[in-house]
Amino acid sequence: MRAQTALESQAVAAPASPTIVGQRATTLEHEWVEAVTKRDTALLGRTLAEDFIITTPFDVITKAQCLEDLGSGALVLDSVSCEDVTVRDYGAEVVVYGTATVKARYRGHDISGQYQYQYTEGYVKWPGHWQAVNCQARRLCRSNRTERGLL
Repeated sequence: MRAQTALESQAVAAPASPTIVGQRATTLEHEWVEAVTKRDTALLGRTLAEDFIITTPFDVITKAQCLEDLGSGALVLDSVSCEDVTVRDYGAEVVVYGTATVKARYRGHDISGQYQYQYTEGYVKWPGHWQAVNCQARRLCRSNRTERGLL
């Protein structure tokens, strides 16, 4: 199953007219989703900064751990669909946030199902290229989102 990305599911929400930097951030996000769903550690290795860290409900994961988990099959993402994506352009830094629905397994545990994940990703422009420097994801229970009027 091919992953649906923010580029396909929804236009960038802010700013109204995306900047070149904002467009590059959505391209990086697309590359990231493609890399994890295809288990492409080479592409992911280029997309993530050396000191990259992701904080999830399950673990705090470094770039090296992420690449190892993906390469070994400990992390398997069958599909990722992003919604409500917003890009904030700060020049040499970009923050992307939104909601992702995943079909995935991590170290033998199903991390998909009825949950969605709210995520925030940070990208930094290094000389000549952009990389993801951090990501934070937290699970959202549909009933909580409904009670707060978010669904």
